[in-house]
Amino acid sequence: MKRPKKVGSTLPKRDANTIFSRRAALMSFLGAGVMGAILFRMGQLQISNVISGEYTDAADENRFDTRIIAPPRGIIYDRFGTVLAQTSKDYQVAVQLSEVDDLALVVARVGAILGRDQIWERRVIARLDQTKRYEKQPIAFWLNWS
Repeated sequence: MKRPKKVGSTLPKRDANTIFSRRAALMSFLGAGVMGAILFRMGQLQISNVISGEYTDAADENRFDTRIIAPPRGIIYDRFGTVLAQTSKDYQVAVQLSEVDDLALVVARVGAILGRDQIWERRVIARLDQTKRYEKQPIAFWLNWS
């Protein structure tokens, strides 16, 4: 009579916990190694940037200067012919703090051109000290060519 075929592995049975713990340890060490390599490279890039400033300079030059110009809308009337809204041109003077060496001098010159007093200059400087350095900040509003 023939023997029945064995189903499954013919190798000796090992404990399932032993197999799993070995694989888990191997994957943990592999993951820790990959994370260590990434952290090492990040530190290396930080140190090289502190020394040369290459990436900081490249990021500063890569900023976009977008200007939104609203189209003229015309005059909006109600049903009785009364003007509800009218388009008017608005000019502003703006300053970008990262490109200014002496903010007080720039504000004083703009104030002299526009005929503003020293109180206005102090208010503008106080407001600009609380803003972001790389964004254009308006210092005078509602200007016209006259």
